[in-house]
Amino acid sequence: MTASLVSGKLADKLGRTVMILVGLLLAAATPLFYGFALNVFFMAIIYAVNGMSLMTLQTAGFAFAGDIIPEHKRGRLLSRYNAVMALSWGPAGLLIGGPIADIQTRVLGASAHTAYINAFIISSLLILLGTAVFFIKVKRPVKQTP
Repeated sequence: MTASLVSGKLADKLGRTVMILVGLLLAAATPLFYGFALNVFFMAIIYAVNGMSLMTLQTAGFAFAGDIIPEHKRGRLLSRYNAVMALSWGPAGLLIGGPIADIQTRVLGASAHTAYINAFIISSLLILLGTAVFFIKVKRPVKQTP
């Protein structure tokens, strides 16, 4: 909850896309650390950072979407945005990560530990790919100085 409040204030101050980038970079980094957590305490810290990335993305993303969606379409399109966020943060990980790990263990003969670490690495790469697509799609024209 604190991350949501802080990221909302910073999105107003620094800009929506800056905070979306922060959230996406946190989201890309945290899966890399899950495979190296040595105990429950470190797992909890990683999970907390992962939660901060979600709240930063959700808060700055809703603000950004509200800025670019025409007023007469906001209800419908913000509800779609919310559905995509919910699906991408929850079931998508299971529907993508699970089969990636299963293929490695059942077809390629990798150990379960290696397969899950690889699935986390692939998750980070997918987030970075999505980050690049987002910034290519929303890049702002550079202002020309006279």
